[in-house]
Amino acid sequence: MNRKIVLAAVIGLLSLPNLALGQSVYASQARDNLEDAYYSQLADRGFDATGELIEGSLGDSEDEDVWITLNGRGEYAIVAACDEDCSDIDLHLYDEDGNSIDLDVRVSQDPVVEVTTSRTEDYRVNVKMYSCGTEPCYYALRVYRRGGGGGRDVSYAQQARDNLDDAYDSQLADRGFRATGELIEGSLDDSADEDVWITLDGRGTYAIAAACDEDCSDIDLSLYDEDGNSIDSDQRVSEDPVVEVTTSRTEDYRLNVKMFNCDTEPCYYAMRVYRRGGGGRGRDAGGSFAQRTRRALDRAFEDGLADRGYFESGDMFEGSLDEMEEEDVWISLRRNQSYAILAVCDEDCSDIDLYLYDEDGDQIDTDTSIDQEPVVRVTPRRNADYRVRVRMYSCDTEPCFYAVGVYER
Repeated sequence: MNRKIVLAAVIGLLSLPNLALGQSVYASQARDNLEDAYYSQLADRGFDATGELIEGSLGDSEDEDVWITLNGRGEYAIVAACDEDCSDIDLHLYDEDGNSIDLDVRVSQDPVVEVTTSRTEDYRVNVKMYSCGTEPCYYALRVYRRGGGGGRDVSYAQQARDNLDDAYDSQLADRGFRATGELIEGSLDDSADEDVWITLDGRGTYAIAAACDEDCSDIDLSLYDEDGNSIDSDQRVSEDPVVEVTTSRTEDYRLNVKMFNCDTEPCYYAMRVYRRGGGGRGRDAGGSFAQRTRRALDRAFEDGLADRGYFESGDMFEGSLDEMEEEDVWISLRRNQSYAILAVCDEDCSDIDLYLYDEDGDQIDTDTSIDQEPVVRVTPRRNADYRVRVRMYSCDTEPCFYAVGVYER
């Protein structure tokens, strides 16, 4: 029996917090080694992190696939690192048709594969734990992107991020919008453009804001639905365009980013999706209710899941609903990992329910008990997308805010 199975069994029987701590130590080792790998192999080549950290664990000689989406044209590097009980981990990168793109099968703890893309496309990364002394061995993996072939310092990317924060504060914060999803970054030459695909989850009002570095005086955004229909555009002469859309369901959208004026090429940009809760229906969508809900999620995790070996996996999802309203959130889960999806709501909500469905629409788990902290669980047999339905069963003062966290062990 390997280390992970032993831990899961003992935690389930005895709830020993020191074992959960041990698990987190191995995962932390992998994250630290990944950071070292980035600085030793990629930082001085102009690469910068894009997207979320991906984590997992494997036994000796086991492997698994991780699917990633690379947005638009650019040079990407995918780096992995494993914990101290692992002496060799390999990466193999395939395109969505199964063609081999790159591989790193050196005897090492920090493999790197690279690809130059011409469009937004999905890729499959096969992670193989070639040598693991004490099973399972933990790994961490992240995608990095280089702007303009590494010809300019990564501080330009930071300028774009800082300008995006300023754009949010000046245009969206007092309108009740708050960030949802990951930061999207890239770089473009003067008059060049590229497309970025985003998924907007469920019903809501969304704003997509972009900003560019100090050598850019004009960047434009155009938003299209999945059928190519124009939804909104911002072609003002500005460094911080914003486009908006109100959705009725989960749908993919295409964003065209155009670097209209760039003095020193390439110019870096940063972009993020923001969502407004409750449509401004009388409560502060970006203020204390949402903040207290986030803190309540942290407390619920510590009280109910942390000592059972769970740790955070992926982003937190937030929203607001009127009484008896519901909306869906899509999440991507990896095979053979045990997941718990936890939701909480604010003080004006006395009952919120969760329903979990697989990608075929089959119900996997539900929690419809009368409480403010529902939990649903699943251990997928393969990498797949799952739909989480959030229902605000009882809300005294509308809308009520909620937060959903995904945790794994």
